[in-house]
Amino acid sequence: MLKIEKVAFIISVYNNDSLKLFKKSIESIVNQSYGFESINIYLGIDGDIEEGIHNYIHTHKHLFYKIIANETNNGLAYTLNALISCLEYEQFVFRMDADDLCRSDRVDKTIQKFQNEKELMLVGSDVLEIDASGRPLSYKKMPSSTKEIVRYSISRNPFNHPTVCVRREFFDWVGTYDKRLEKSQDYDLWARALMKGIPCSNINEPLVYFRRNEQFVLRRNLPENILIELKISLRLMRFFGKYGHLPIILSKSLIRLLPSRAGIFFYRLIRERRNISIGS
Repeated sequence: MLKIEKVAFIISVYNNDSLKLFKKSIESIVNQSYGFESINIYLGIDGDIEEGIHNYIHTHKHLFYKIIANETNNGLAYTLNALISCLEYEQFVFRMDADDLCRSDRVDKTIQKFQNEKELMLVGSDVLEIDASGRPLSYKKMPSSTKEIVRYSISRNPFNHPTVCVRREFFDWVGTYDKRLEKSQDYDLWARALMKGIPCSNINEPLVYFRRNEQFVLRRNLPENILIELKISLRLMRFFGKYGHLPIILSKSLIRLLPSRAGIFFYRLIRERRNISIGS
């Protein structure tokens, strides 16, 4: 039988976010089968936001356990760290983006995983990538065991950031996001966790529906982001002695440096393997 624990969601919203998608995102948390009475939403407002989102937050304050607001846009890492510092008694901390959707059993499945495998400190899941209308685009399956995750991490981010949940003490062991990084702050955090030997896993079910558009791919392939990921991959390669991964690391970086349209083409070619229908 699932033991009910108090959990937190940490979410950042900023001026590029859509009111329609933000509302759907929050609704997907409120409607968790786990029971919203056991969930606290910590919301970070990162600088100016559109008036519609501002009004929605004001009229739905009862849905948000705590709200913090940055006077200017300080970035995702800064805002998430501020939310982490506000956490109270919650045992587990879930990440969520302001336009993605939780499957209705996301919290149930994740907490069950933690309770069944008490050594785990970090759990993510597969994702179903969807467009702005909710239509399925592709399925991204992730490595499941700690050993597989370590091997995968040498050349790629081993977790889908919006799917991740950690035990509260994870941040005491590993630290928080590096606010000096404008991109790939999550990859850096997971790398530090893996190098400390933190037990982790991915659930091979799509517990989050991830919004994807061309802007996401273009941002992902910005030179500064590619450089940060390259540095993290090389750090992990040296730490774990996996020098055979070097050709994969370098070829991935070179492909992502191709002109933007080519980058989008290769992303779709690699990722769009199959469509599956959304269900909870």
